[in-house]
Amino acid sequence: MVTLTADWSPEVFASTSLQSEHPGLGKAVWACTREDWSYVTNPQMVVGQNEPRHDTNLHTKSVEQTGKLLFASAKGSPGISDSASVSSRSSAESLGQSISDTASPLEPLESFEQSIRVDNPGKSGKEAKQGRTAATQHQPLKPKKSGDEFEDVQQATDGQLVAKKLKQLSKHWTTGRESVEQLHRKVKCLCEKVVEVTSSLTTSDVCSIVDALTELSKRDSTFRSCLASSQDMFNSIAMHACKPEIKSSLTGRQATRLIWALAKLGIQDNNLVKEVGTRMMDGDVLGQLSAQDISMTIWGMAKARSAHVPLLEALAHGVVSNPGLLEEFEAQSVANTVWGLATLGVRRDELMIAIAGRTLVEGFLETFKPQNIANTVWAYAKLGMQHEKLLAAIGERMLKPGFLSTFNAQDIANTVWAFAKLNFQNMTLMNNVAERTLQPSFLSSFNNQNVANTAWAFAKLGVKNELLMGAFAGRIMKGRSLSTFNAQDIANIVWAFATVGIRLDGFLEAIAARLQSGLLSTFNAQDIANTAWAFASLGFHKEGLMKDIARRCSQDGFLATFSSQALANTAWAFASLGLRNALLMQSIGNRIVQNGLLASFNAHNIATTAWAFASLGVQHKRLMTGIMKQMRQTAFLAGFNAQDISNIVWAFATLEIRNPSLLTAIVKHVTQPDVLSTFNVQALSSLCWSFAAMRIQNEAAMEAIGTSIVNTSLIHTLSPKSIGDLSWSFATVAVNHGPLMSGVAQRVTEPGFLSTCSAQDIGNIAWAFGELGVRDASPMAAIAQHLLQPGALSTCGALDVANIAWGFAKLGLQSGILMACIAARTLEPGFLSTCNADSVARVTWAFATLEVPHPQLMQAISERLVQKGFLSTFTAPQLSDIAWAFAKLGIRNELLMQSIAEHAMRDACLSTFTSADIARICWAFAFLSISHDPLMAAIANLIVLNGVLATFTPQDMATVLWAFTMNIQNQQLTAAAVAAAQAYLSSNAGMANAIPQQELVAQMGMFPTTLASGPVMTDLIGTQP
Repeated sequence: MVTLTADWSPEVFASTSLQSEHPGLGKAVWACTREDWSYVTNPQMVVGQNEPRHDTNLHTKSVEQTGKLLFASAKGSPGISDSASVSSRSSAESLGQSISDTASPLEPLESFEQSIRVDNPGKSGKEAKQGRTAATQHQPLKPKKSGDEFEDVQQATDGQLVAKKLKQLSKHWTTGRESVEQLHRKVKCLCEKVVEVTSSLTTSDVCSIVDALTELSKRDSTFRSCLASSQDMFNSIAMHACKPEIKSSLTGRQATRLIWALAKLGIQDNNLVKEVGTRMMDGDVLGQLSAQDISMTIWGMAKARSAHVPLLEALAHGVVSNPGLLEEFEAQSVANTVWGLATLGVRRDELMIAIAGRTLVEGFLETFKPQNIANTVWAYAKLGMQHEKLLAAIGERMLKPGFLSTFNAQDIANTVWAFAKLNFQNMTLMNNVAERTLQPSFLSSFNNQNVANTAWAFAKLGVKNELLMGAFAGRIMKGRSLSTFNAQDIANIVWAFATVGIRLDGFLEAIAARLQSGLLSTFNAQDIANTAWAFASLGFHKEGLMKDIARRCSQDGFLATFSSQALANTAWAFASLGLRNALLMQSIGNRIVQNGLLASFNAHNIATTAWAFASLGVQHKRLMTGIMKQMRQTAFLAGFNAQDISNIVWAFATLEIRNPSLLTAIVKHVTQPDVLSTFNVQALSSLCWSFAAMRIQNEAAMEAIGTSIVNTSLIHTLSPKSIGDLSWSFATVAVNHGPLMSGVAQRVTEPGFLSTCSAQDIGNIAWAFGELGVRDASPMAAIAQHLLQPGALSTCGALDVANIAWGFAKLGLQSGILMACIAARTLEPGFLSTCNADSVARVTWAFATLEVPHPQLMQAISERLVQKGFLSTFTAPQLSDIAWAFAKLGIRNELLMQSIAEHAMRDACLSTFTSADIARICWAFAFLSISHDPLMAAIANLIVLNGVLATFTPQDMATVLWAFTMNIQNQQLTAAAVAAAQAYLSSNAGMANAIPQQELVAQMGMFPTTLASGPVMTDLIGTQP
C-alpha cells in the first residue's frame, strides 16, 4: 500500500493505489492534510459512477457545502480468536484463525472533560428570563477610575460592608483595566481583607462574597487565575460557613448557591459539602428546593468531585416522590442533574427513569440545546443506563432539519460516544453525524480527544465510513498534530481503525514512530493491550514497536495492573503476529496464575490465552493446569462459544496436553445437537483436526461432526488447508464418513482448486484417501495431473512426497509417469537427507507395493538407511516395511538387511513388533535367502510369550513357519517354530483349516523329514483329499 504522508502532491495522489482502490478514503485523507476540500466537496469527485448517493437531513446549505458524500453501511465488529486461531492459532480459525472475529478487545477508557452551562443560577426559569430582559434594557453605569473598586473594598471595616462592596465590584467589573501584576497584587490584598473580616460575616454575607467572586472569575480569566493562589481565603470562608450559627441559618437557595459557586471556583472541600448537605437534608430546607436548586446542587458536588450520598439519596427521593417538582425540570436542569450523578458515579435508577420520562414529554426535547443533548445522553451511557425510548427520541431530535449543524465538536463526540457505549444503533444518525463532521473546516475544530472518541464510537457501532476515517487520519497527520495526542487517544484511534478493518500503512507507520519516540512509557495497561491488538488485527508487522511494547510490559510491576482481557489480548497480539517472546509469555503466564486472577477469566479470554501460548509453542504447565481446572468447573463449558471451544481444543492438541476426563467432557458437550449447530464449518474442521491430533477415538462424535459439516452445505467454503486437515483428521481416527469424503472428492476435482493447495494439503488428502480406502479414481487422477505440471512436485517436501506415493500405492493406482517424477524428486541432491524414518518407509513401501522397479532410487535409499544412527529412529512397523519392500522388489542387500536385523533385535524395538510386523520381516529374510539366526531366535522367543500367539492370524502364522524353513541348519530354531505352531493350534482350535492347503503343503515340503512327519505337521495339514 502507498505510504501516506502530508506532503502529497495532486499528481502523486492521483496515481496512488489508495486513490484507485479506496477513492473516498484517499480523498478524505488528502483533503485534511492539504486543507483542500475540493476533493470531498465536488460531488463528481466523491461519488463514483456506480456508487449510490446518500440523502441527508441536514439543511440545503450544508448539503451544498459538503456535496453528496458516500457512507458505508454498518457491519459487525471483528473480534483474537478476539482471539484465537486454531490449527496453529488460537486466534481461532481452525488451525490458525484470528481472535478478533469473536469479540472486540477492551473498550477504550472514557474521559470527558464536561463543561456544564448554568444560566442565571439561583433563579427560577421565569425570574432568569426577566433578569435577562432587564439586563438588555439597563444602561451600563459609568465605571469608576481604575482601582477605585478595590479601594472601596479595602476601606470596608466589617464583613457586611466587604460583602456589599465586593458585590458592587462584580457588577461593574470590566476586563483589561489593570496590568496582570497590578491585578495580582490587588486580588491578594482583597483576599487578605476577606480573611480579616470572615469572623464577622453573616450567612448572607458569606453567600454574597462567594457569588461575587464567582461572577468576577467568570468575567475575567486573569482574575480567576489570581484567585487560584488564594486557598487560605477559601479555607477561611468554608470553615466559617460550617459553623453551627452560620450553617443553621442557610436557606435552601443559599445552600445550593454555596455548593455550586465554590465548585465553579474550583474549590474542593468535602467537609463543606458534608456540613451544608446535612443542613439541606432538614425537612424545612429540603422542601424549599426547586428543580433548578436540585440540579445545581448535584452539579456542584460533581464539579467538586465531592459526593454527599445521603443528600443525593434525599434529593433523588424528593424528585421521584413529587411529580410536580419533576415537571419543573427544564432542559438545563435535566442535563445538569444526570451529568452530576454520572460524574460522581452514583446510579439511582428510579431517578434516572423518572427524568427520562420527563424528557420524553411531548415537545420537551425541542427545548434542549446541543450541549443539553450531549450531556444527557453521555450521563446515561456513563452510568450504563439503557433507555431505548430516550435514546430513540434523542436520535430523532438530532435528525430534525438543521439541528445537527448547531452541534460543536465536543457535543458530537460526547453524543456518539454515548450511543456507542450503550450499543444503540441508529445508522441514519451516524451517517448524518459523519456528514456534519466532514463539513469544511468543522473537523479542524475537533480537539484530540474529540477525534479519538468519535472514531472509537463509529468503530464500536461497526460503522465503517472510509471518508470519515480517512479524514481523521489526515487531521491527525496534519503538521505536528500527532505529537500532541496522548496515550489513550492514540490507543483508541488505532483500535478504531483496526475494528473497522481500515489499514493505512503510512498512517500506522507514523503512529508507530510516535509511540517509539518515548510515548509508550506513558501507556497504561489498557492502552498497551488495545494498541498491540490493533496492530496485530490489521496484520501490520512492526517488530521494533512490538519489542518496545514487550519491554514496557516487562517493567517491574506493570503486568500486575493488567486486567484479564488486557492480558489475553496482549498475548493474542504477539501470537497473531508470530512474534515469539518467550520471556514476555512466561511473565504473562506467571501473572495469570498469581493471586487467583485466572478465576476472573471468562471463557473467551481463556480460549484466547491458550491459543496464543499454543500458537507460539510456549509451554507453561501451571497456566495450562489452571485452565483445565477452571474448565472442569460446573457449567463452565457452557460459557464457551463455538470458536472458543475450537480454539481451546486446538491449543490442547498443539501443546500435546492430555486430560482424558476433560476431553471426554468437551466431546460430550460439543456433540450435543444444540451446541454442534452453533459451529461454523471452519470451526468444525478445526475441531476434527484437534480430536485427531489428540487421538481421541470417538467414532460417534466424528460421525456427528462429519454429518454436521455435510448438512451445512458449506464444505465448498472451506480453505484448501481446512480440506486437507479435515481429510487427515478422519483418516487418522479411521472414520470413513462417506458423504463427507464425497464432498472432499468433489472439491478436489473442482477446476483450479488444487492450484490453490499447498503441497502439504495435497499430501494429506492423498494419504487420507488411501488410509480410508476411498475408491474414487477421479480425485486421485486430478492430483496426479496437477503434480505432473512443471514445478508442482518441486514444492513438495519429504513428507508430502511420501504421503502422495503412499496414498496411490494403498489404493493400487498405478501411474508410471507420476512415480518416475516422484523418484526424480527424491533423488534431487540433499532431498533424502531431509527425509525422516516415516518418509523413507512410506516411499519405499509405495514403490514395492506398486511393483515399480527403480534401482537408482533403491540404491540411494539403502545408502541413506545405513547412515550412522538413522535406522535407530525407525519403529518396528517401519523396519518391517523396509525389509518387506526390498524383498518384494527382489533387491538383495545383505548389509542393509543385517543392519535392519540388528536394530530389530533391540529390546525396546522387538517388544513392539505386531504379528503382522513379525510375519513381514521373517518373510523378507526368507525370500531373500538371508539367514540371521540371532534375529530368528529372538522372534522365536517372542512368539511363545503368553498373549503374543493369540494375536496371529492364520496367514501370518503360516508366513512365519515358512520363513523358519530357511534355518534348516538350525534344528533348534525350527523345532521352536513347530512348537509355537503347536501351541497356536492348541489355543485356536479349528484355525488350521483356515490356512490355504497348498501353502501348508509347500511349507511341509521344506521342513526336515523327521519334523514333517511328526504329529504337529500332521495336525497342521490335516487329511488331504
